Amino acid sequence: MAEKNEKLFDQFPGVSYEEWRAKVEADLKGADFNKKLVWRTNEGFNVEPVYRAEDIADFKTTGTLPGEYPYVRGTRAENDWLTRQDVVAASAEEANAVALDVLTKGVTSLGFRVESAEDVAVVLKGIDLAKVEININCCLCKAKDVAKALVACIKAQGVEQSFHGSIDYNPLRKQLVKGKEGIDAEAVVADAKELLAIVAPVPALRCLNVESLLLGNSGAYIYQELGYALAWGAAWLRSPMPAAQPTKWPRASSSTCACPAISSWSLPSSAQPACFGRR
Repeated sequence: MAEKNEKLFDQFPGVSYEEWRAKVEADLKGADFNKKLVWRTNEGFNVEPVYRAEDIADFKTTGTLPGEYPYVRGTRAENDWLTRQDVVAASAEEANAVALDVLTKGVTSLGFRVESAEDVAVVLKGIDLAKVEININCCLCKAKDVAKALVACIKAQGVEQSFHGSIDYNPLRKQLVKGKEGIDAEAVVADAKELLAIVAPVPALRCLNVESLLLGNSGAYIYQELGYALAWGAAWLRSPMPAAQPTKWPRASSSTCACPAISSWSLPSSAQPACFGRR
C-alpha cells in the first residue's frame, strides 16, 4: 500500500480552457463549435458544453451553504429524502400486498390509484400511517368520498398530526390533456371548498394540485410552465376558500405539489424528481 495517499487528478497536468478548446476544435474538423456544442435553449440562454471554476469566480454566493441566506442552494440544511413507490396492481388487495412488500425494502412513500372509497381501507391495511407518506390518485368525481375514507383511516390510527400525504385533485387535467375548453369555475371552487373541509382535521393532508408537468407536455417552454403554474397557484389562493390553518409541511414526494388548506404549485417538470421527495 502506498504510504502517501494521492488524489487521482494530481497525477495529471492542468489543462487551460484555451488548450481544451483547441483540442475540441481540432476534433470537430472545421465544424462550427457554437453550432455543434453550445445549446441555445428556447428561452434564449446559451449553455456551454463545459464550465470551469473561473466561470463562477466572481459569484458572491459560491461560499454559501444549503439553508443559508440567500438560499441559492435551497432552504434546507439537511438532505433527508423520501423514496416513493407508485403501486400498480389489478386489485386493492394486490396493491396492499405490493405495498407491504416494498416497505420492507426501503420505500418510505407510497402512491395508490383507487377506484372507490372502499378501496382506501383495503390498500392501507397494515401500514403505519405515521411513518409512511400516502398519496392517493382517484377519479375527480370520487375525490371527496376518497378523502372521507382516508381521513377515517388516519383517525382510526390516531395520527392526524403526524400523517403526511396527498389526494391528487386537479380539475383542469382533462382540459389540459385533451385540449378541451370550458370549465365551470364556480362549481370547481365549491367542490374544492368541500374537499378542504373534509381534510381539515389532518393538517398535512394536501389535496389541491397544480400539475405543471401537463403544461410542459403541452408544449410550454420552461419559463411559460413556471409562469402559468404560479398563476394557477395564485388563482387557487384568490378563490374563496376556508382560512388556512398554520401548519408545517416538512416533506413531499410526488412529482407535483398538493398542499393543505389552500394550495401550492410545482416546479417545472424538468426540475422535478420522479420518485424521490424531501422530508
